[in-house]
Amino acid sequence: MYYLFCFGYLRPGTGENQFIADHSSARVWLEDENCEENGVKSLVLKIRKNDKRRILVPYLQHIHQAFDEIEQKRKEVRLYVNVENGLQRDGRWRSTSFTHPATMETVVMDADLKTRIKSDLENFLKSRQYYHRLGRVWKRSYLLYGSAGTGKSTFIAAMAKLLSYDIYEINLHKVENDADLKYLLSKQRKSPYS
Repeated sequence: MYYLFCFGYLRPGTGENQFIADHSSARVWLEDENCEENGVKSLVLKIRKNDKRRILVPYLQHIHQAFDEIEQKRKEVRLYVNVENGLQRDGRWRSTSFTHPATMETVVMDADLKTRIKSDLENFLKSRQYYHRLGRVWKRSYLLYGSAGTGKSTFIAAMAKLLSYDIYEINLHKVENDADLKYLLSKQRKSPYS
């Protein structure tokens, strides 16, 4: 059952299709049900009345976040390149499947630095709601510098694979002015995390 993957800590319940989870020191029951009439499968969530007000919203947010993470990992990474104004009817971005062989494990860099960057990225992914509560833009930036052939593009490819994020490459020769650049940036496909 696909949707049960987002509950890594489930254990079997008393019924055949029942699972029990503990969330914020409250017990949650999940039952897999089939509707005989129309064949629709559903997952029924049961929470004690005393716990409902305290944990329902945080638990549903947890489920939503876990689902987004699963979907993001299953997503194919794509490379988007801007095209000249007027050449593409459905927007200024042309995409292709991104098949770069680099991974964070194959990137050559100091092991401690690599661990810190991976940890920073993983913590950043978990912090979306925190940024939202503060009213801040949820984004992370890294400044990569160095001469040609030192691994900047490989590092970007490895990060994109780790996060399952698309890559946008902007050819500045195809950008007419600042307004055109702003337009391009506003027309990027939105991540499910944004």
